[in-house]
Amino acid sequence: MDSVTVAEHEQNWREATVRYYPRVRGWYARVLTDQAAMEDLAQEVFVRLYGQFARQEVMDNPWNYIKVMARNVFLEHLRAQRKQRAVRPLDEAAAASTSTGPSEICSQEELLQAIPGLLDHLSTAQRSLVVGRYFLDMTMRDLAKAAGTSVSTVADRHSQALCRLRELALNRGIEL
Repeated sequence: MDSVTVAEHEQNWREATVRYYPRVRGWYARVLTDQAAMEDLAQEVFVRLYGQFARQEVMDNPWNYIKVMARNVFLEHLRAQRKQRAVRPLDEAAAASTSTGPSEICSQEELLQAIPGLLDHLSTAQRSLVVGRYFLDMTMRDLAKAAGTSVSTVADRHSQALCRLRELALNRGIEL
């Protein structure tokens, strides 16, 4: 590999990063609440993309590769979290389940009292999704069927509703 080829690939990677990093980061921001994990996953996508460019793999459209990599990185993150929860020692799990102190009970009661007021500030469609999902125990597929839309549309709207609900709660000093 000569230096001109390396420079060209590095320039292509930089252009793809500048162009697509905000989109990937935005997608992770919609599905993750942990800011650090969001940044780590977005960076991991572009580290892998750099590897693709370094191996001189031909890419007609880097965005297609990036979407697949972003999905795979996210799935790996979910699997790692699931595995980490399963490996947690039993005594730690038992201690966590019995550690409800007075402050936690108060915050739970405060949250229960605040929920109707928070739901009132959502749009009718958002409120329907949240109530259907969490109070009527409907699946995303059930909600999509009831709304006459696709599951992915319902999932996007559900995510937006939860973000709005979280924002409203934070404005009242309640952490969801």
